[in-house]
Amino acid sequence: MAYRPLRPVFRYGVALLSALTLGPLLESAFWAAIYADIPSSNLLPMIVCMAIAGVVGYYVASMLLEKSLRVFKGSWKGVLAVCAGAAVICLTVSMDLFGLENKIPALDEIQKVTLNGFTCMTFETDTAEGRQLTEQTLDIHRSILADKDYIYSMDRSKYGYRDTQYDEKWTYSSVWITYYLTDGSTLERGYTLPVFESRLQNADTFDGKLYQMAHSEEAMLQQLGVPEDSVPQIDVYIQGAEYGLSGNADHLMDALRQDAREGNLRTSVFPYWEGEATDDFYDVRLHISFLAKRDDGSYTGSAESVTLCSTMTHTIDALVAEGYLTQEQMTSIQDGDYAFIADLEE
Repeated sequence: MAYRPLRPVFRYGVALLSALTLGPLLESAFWAAIYADIPSSNLLPMIVCMAIAGVVGYYVASMLLEKSLRVFKGSWKGVLAVCAGAAVICLTVSMDLFGLENKIPALDEIQKVTLNGFTCMTFETDTAEGRQLTEQTLDIHRSILADKDYIYSMDRSKYGYRDTQYDEKWTYSSVWITYYLTDGSTLERGYTLPVFESRLQNADTFDGKLYQMAHSEEAMLQQLGVPEDSVPQIDVYIQGAEYGLSGNADHLMDALRQDAREGNLRTSVFPYWEGEATDDFYDVRLHISFLAKRDDGSYTGSAESVTLCSTMTHTIDALVAEGYLTQEQMTSIQDGDYAFIADLEE
């Protein structure tokens, strides 16, 4: 402010910051409700709101520089420059001139991918299965981008711009995709997506593709969180207490993996309503301590915890077969009767 040649930088810098911060707030407060159902129509209101906010910032900066409120005379050129700048910024973002919104890496550029939100998965492209899952992830990503207008219009409804009622079950699901590229860089994208029950069985929609991925065998196994080549030890906790129950951990681990493959685990359910009728959880927790093999051949300790539920039929059978619990005790647990714990405590 004291160095005169830098005053224009300060003036237009404040205008830019004002446009970028206050402009979207004005658009959300005054225009979003009107244009909620027409996704492409938000461009003009955003330009107008950012121009207004930018002009306000321009005059505030001018008043600070001149230490006076009399800054309006002869300022039309600066105002035009701010309005033109707001239009250029909005058009550049809307048209994605730099290709940032639609940027998707090629399969050969990807070393590893992580998916979070609707599921939690990590896979690398150095195996045939990993490449297949990566291709499936890229397909999901392309479907999301292809449906961006639909997603945007639904996003307006989520924030209350429309009191929309639907005759079917639906929810919002977060999707975070992180690509770890072979050149050492990463590309991360996050979306909040509307998921409708009627679209889940349609493999051409992003809803259906998310559903297929979340219910794939690999996704179910990764829900369990215990690597195939690990060395497990499983402790059984009933109503929060451990009673020294033990048995063949390898056999029990195989049963847990089989339940995972068949989608019987309920550690994560997508969409949420699929767990409404089947989530009959017992007050029994399996604490899995395991040694996982590192890339260098050494092992590191880790742990996972799984709550037993009625759908885990293979695990229930293995708990009895391997002597962790007797058939009578398991039947009591399924009936909600934990009185036998008193005998274990003795």
